[in-house]
Amino acid sequence: MIYTSKNDTDTTIYKVIIKVDEETDMLDFSIWPAHRTNPTGWKDIKKTGTKQECIDYAVKARSRRKSA
Repeated sequence: MIYTSKNDTDTTIYKVIIKVDEETDMLDFSIWPAHRTNPTGWKDIKKTGTKQECIDYAVKARSRRKSA
């Protein structure tokens, strides 16, 4: 794991990726650097942005699915 201080500027563009958990049929959300190939089994949902924007999107999307 890489730790950065709040003074460091992360210019990486991230993307939100999803994977269906076959046991529960639930979606797992994660973020991944946009320039990298997705891990096996994970799909790109076409949402990109800063690390925080992608985290916020994934958290909101996951909570919407739980309340549905």
